[in-house]
This record gives sequence, C-alpha cells and structure tokens, in this order.
Amino acid sequence: MKKTEAQLIKQRANSAKWYKKNRTNKLVYQKKYALENIYGISEKKHESLLKKQKYKCAVCFEPDTPEKRLHTDHSHITGLVRGLLCGHCNRALGLLLDSPTLIGRLLGYIRTTDLYPKKGAKHLKELVKFNKKIKKGKKVVDRDMIKVQNNFVAELTKKINENRNHKQKGTLEDFI
Repeated sequence: MKKTEAQLIKQRANSAKWYKKNRTNKLVYQKKYALENIYGISEKKHESLLKKQKYKCAVCFEPDTPEKRLHTDHSHITGLVRGLLCGHCNRALGLLLDSPTLIGRLLGYIRTTDLYPKKGAKHLKELVKFNKKIKKGKKVVDRDMIKVQNNFVAELTKKINENRNHKQKGTLEDFI
C-alpha cells in the first residue's frame, strides 16, 4: 500500500524527533557496530590502540579531539587494523591506494621538484592555518609565525641552491 503525502510527512517528522532524542545513543551504537563488524576489533582493543598511539594520529601526531576523531585505518586486502589516523592522513593513504610504490614515487617527486626543507607536519599545518586566517580577512599579527615563515623561506632558498648544485632527480627508490 502506497503512503499518502501526509503520512510521509508525519513519518519524517517522527524520525527526526526520534533521531534528535537518541542521537548520542545511535552514534555510540554505530561506532561499536563498525569496530566489531567492519574492523573486527573490540572497543577494548580500540582503546588500547588509542593509548599505544598516545591519543594521536600515527602519521602526523594530530591529537584525537571530540571535534576531530581518529579514524580506524585498515588494510583493504587483509582487513587487518593497522592503527588510528586523522582524517587527512587516512584520506591521503586511501587516495594512494595503500601502495608503498605510489607513496615512494610521490615522495621522490616532491623531493626532486619541490625542494622545501624537511619540516614536520605540525609546522606545515601551522603555516596552512596562518594562511587561511589571512585569506579570511582576519587581521593577524603573530610575530612568532612571521619569524617562522621568514626562517622557512631562508632555509628553502638555501636548500634550493644546494640542490641546484647536485641536480638530483628520481624517485624514492633511487635515493634508498
């Protein structure tokens, strides 16, 4: 039997009301379901992974916060859980198809063409956050950040000049 428009509207309103009332319980249930049925680990194992990684992303060390939860990283071939990653690192790994060869080639490409000095993820994220604030039109005068950026440009120039003399090309496999 096909539902009338009034019945559909009433059903949607009831569903929205139920969801609003039970939102936190539903999210807890969904997390537990995903851990057990998709990743094959218990909540206890997940908690031990969090502790082992000191509540940070395994790659960039971004902390786990209520606003930015860590994602469970797993092999799409074996299905085994490898660790916990922030959204950016998890997405990047997925886009590179979990391929060490692609990751190595990308690293070699960046190393031979970009020539920026080796900076940690935290430093680079701070630069991105600083640039986003400027683009949004906020008046930001952070002397420490300006000093860091000036040092970055100085090191970058130095590294470019060094690499011009060596003229290194290739992928990660060539450098190993």
